Amino acid sequence: MHRRPFHFAVLTAATGVFLAFAADPASAAKVIIQSKHPYWDVGVNDPVLSQMCAIGQFNQKSINMYVARFNGEDGAGVLGIAKGTGVNLNDPKHAAKKNEDYFFLGDGTSSCAVFVGGRKPPPKKPGDKAGDKKPDDKKQGTSAAATAPATVGSTPAPTPPHHPSLGETGIQL
Repeated sequence: MHRRPFHFAVLTAATGVFLAFAADPASAAKVIIQSKHPYWDVGVNDPVLSQMCAIGQFNQKSINMYVARFNGEDGAGVLGIAKGTGVNLNDPKHAAKKNEDYFFLGDGTSSCAVFVGGRKPPPKKPGDKAGDKKPDDKKQGTSAAATAPATVGSTPAPTPPHHPSLGETGIQL
């Protein structure tokens, strides 16, 4: 009788390849936000949470399960999303706030950056030249308050303003 162990090996290899593709977390990503704005407009960069992310103490439970895609010419990137309520968030030190959304750039790496949606940037110090210039009302055709966040195409400030079209914390996961 002639035995064919090769078929078992091919079946096992083919099944392993199928399972590897089926378990790929990137294929299950759900795009929550898609924008042409730079990724840093999503919220305030938090250096403390970024450090915690880099050492594995503040991360997504499933990396890039929920994503925000920024595909403009300036600041293109894909950021993973977690909510302060605990949705997709691994937070053993309890650093999250329930009313904030967290956006992760490079989660799982030592250069992880965490941006916080729903948090107001810190107030500018008196004499800070970056915040002194007001938009030209005549040029924009609207009030200074309505046009203040419009910084698309310019070099971002160290703490960029929250862009109104991205919402405060209104992400529904």
